[in-house]
Amino acid sequence: MKRSETGESLIEVVVAAVIMGILGLTIVGAIVAAKPLSDKVNLTGQAMANVNTAAQQIQLQSFHTCSPNNPQPYALAATGMQGASTGGGPLAVATNSLPIGQAPSGAIGFPFSFTLSATGGDGTYSWSVSPSLPTGLALSASGVISGTPIAASTAVYKFGVTSNGVTMTKSLLLTIVSISVQVNDSSVSWSSCAAVPKATITSATATGSAITYTYSSATTFVAGDTVTISGISPSGFNLVSAPIVSATSNQFVVASTVTGTYASGGEVGLTKSVNVQQITISTLLGARQLSRTIVAAI
Repeated sequence: MKRSETGESLIEVVVAAVIMGILGLTIVGAIVAAKPLSDKVNLTGQAMANVNTAAQQIQLQSFHTCSPNNPQPYALAATGMQGASTGGGPLAVATNSLPIGQAPSGAIGFPFSFTLSATGGDGTYSWSVSPSLPTGLALSASGVISGTPIAASTAVYKFGVTSNGVTMTKSLLLTIVSISVQVNDSSVSWSSCAAVPKATITSATATGSAITYTYSSATTFVAGDTVTISGISPSGFNLVSAPIVSATSNQFVVASTVTGTYASGGEVGLTKSVNVQQITISTLLGARQLSRTIVAAI
């Protein structure tokens, strides 16, 4: 009887061990399978944090009017250096984060320049990166990331620094955002600043109470529109968000205390009825777009 009980106990122990082994493999497999998802969620959160940081940078700036010639008048601070490189001690990449880059708006590009830093080694450093940085950016051997990005993107790059035959690496997230500015018209619809109508002033006459502008454009201005006029000298003929009192097919009148005349050269842009902008900041993480929209008003 005792021998039978012992045999049964051994069988129970073996079965329990097998079951625990299967459960252990299942749990380890679940952890391994969950890690890529966790990494992806973490990367998305970091990319979205950078989008929010870019939005905050814009919110801290003064309101800037936009035009077809300058459809995106806001620029991010994509320059700098994070600490100076110093020798002595174990070699390490000292830079912990990168500034946010900015994709072009129309024909206007936004230069990027940032110097990586390291500590330790013999004080002489040579830098490398993998994979290659986004098109428009390059890393020099001295650790300077420079150039003008051409498209929005977010990705992780492994930066390596070599000193006295030793190489250390660090992975850093680089986010380049695209910024789109839209303005609203009297019907409260939104349109890109690139599509804001514009015209060329051919002459202007000021009486001390009003200025009559003659213009050349396929766009017709009407009473109630507001206009922003630039490029005229004397500067008194330049206006910001001035309401049109009356208008004909090639002329419009605005109230002003300026006197005198002007002949040709200025540009007139049709400002929307309210100086409000809808600004969207976005980036691409793989095929996924991450974005945030804010509102700016004068």
